[in-house]
Amino acid sequence: MLVWFLGMIWHYWRESAKTFRAVNLGEVREARVTGHVSDATPGVKDTRKKKERRYMLRWDDARDTFGMGGSLREDELEKYPKGTVIVTYTDPVSGETYWEGQI
Repeated sequence: MLVWFLGMIWHYWRESAKTFRAVNLGEVREARVTGHVSDATPGVKDTRKKKERRYMLRWDDARDTFGMGGSLREDELEKYPKGTVIVTYTDPVSGETYWEGQI
């Protein structure tokens, strides 16, 4: 149990460090929402208690780099229709990109 707990702390620390670097040291870009991707995977049984579908945004930024992220409910998705401009942050170490709604 202790090993699992320490592993979870390590994982969350690493993820938050990437986000911190992206916002404070990384490159800020504008990106255009190009689509929405559902979390429903064909052939995989949904075992969640609440059967609420979640969505991720797909975007292309000014450097023609594509990214995906977020976990939005359908009502939240209405704020980001295709063509909406969002702000993204790129971690200079890992190269991972986060959009403003993930931070």
